[in-house]
Amino acid sequence: MRSASLLTYCFTAFAMLVSACGGGSTPAGVNQPATIQLTNLTDTGASNCVDETAITFTPNCTGTRQDADSGRDGPAGFSYTKVCNSGQNAGTGTCPSSPSLGPGNDQWGCVLDNVTKLTWELKTTDGGNRDAGNSFSGAAITKYAADVNSIGLCGIADWRVPTMIELQSLANYGISKDYSYNADWFPNSFPNPNTFGTFPGYYSLEGYVMDFSAGYIQVSSPVQLRLVHGNSSVGQRYSYSTDGSEVTDLQYRLTWKRCPEGQGWSGSTCTGTPSYVTWPAALQLARTASSGGSASWRLPDIKEATTLAFPTFDTNAFPQDKTGQIWTSTPQIVSAQFPYVVSTSGSATPITTTYVFANNIGVRLVRTQSK
Repeated sequence: MRSASLLTYCFTAFAMLVSACGGGSTPAGVNQPATIQLTNLTDTGASNCVDETAITFTPNCTGTRQDADSGRDGPAGFSYTKVCNSGQNAGTGTCPSSPSLGPGNDQWGCVLDNVTKLTWELKTTDGGNRDAGNSFSGAAITKYAADVNSIGLCGIADWRVPTMIELQSLANYGISKDYSYNADWFPNSFPNPNTFGTFPGYYSLEGYVMDFSAGYIQVSSPVQLRLVHGNSSVGQRYSYSTDGSEVTDLQYRLTWKRCPEGQGWSGSTCTGTPSYVTWPAALQLARTASSGGSASWRLPDIKEATTLAFPTFDTNAFPQDKTGQIWTSTPQIVSAQFPYVVSTSGSATPITTTYVFANNIGVRLVRTQSK
């Protein structure tokens, strides 16, 4: 569903932007950028689906419109390269093909994500500034980034605090261990026992923490830091269909219905009352919307749904939002009864959590934009 390449589309005029993205009108007062950075989301890692009658996990996902019904699921959804402290990738220059972890010039110090093209700092256990046992708050967060930049870790001098979408890209929701990340690629991540508030998590630019014990996005202090290097998007992300009923996220190649299920597009806004339904009913709404040769609508997976909440929920792209929370297609790995939901209200914490599948939650449908 997603390629491993990172592309940048540059449009020199608004007319070119509309043409390239399928046409459509733009809400008054919304500026369209000259450049859009196209960023890949990593897959969630989910590889099983839920039998919606028995509420048990099953490998049979075809046609379910659940998370593992599409995408590069399981370990195939992630790809990394070791980077030596010199800045050379493994197997290039003097950096060995499989460098050992350590502070030496030709030892492993960073990780390149081959899907997002972001480079991540590795933590140490040497008691120094980058030790996994350190926590930060207030001005110390900014100082830490400056300190790492001053040493030119892995040949990089513009390390920064990641955005939440970038940070969530590391989460593997298909791992049923203590922490939902790839520990082989990110050693020394958390001390044992954990000392960072009530859960192990990393701090994001928006002020939230990615909780890698449960896959939630919530608030905590003090926090642990993992810095990132790489480009993020610029400017306004969205373009609109000719009739205005659909919106395409240019950054993540996702096309959304502008109105949640239950509401309709009037030509200028969403009208009616949103539907609040159980998780099986939400999946059925997606299957019904995609029947008869219609577009391949589905529930968003947890990473796709989170793009709606960060950096902020866009009320121009999604007017009259009254859902508060929406179902995702991603089940929690430890229990088939608890799919993930994402808050779009802008004030709730946690932003992502799980609910019993029989709860009534709002529904937004998405489809993958052609590359």
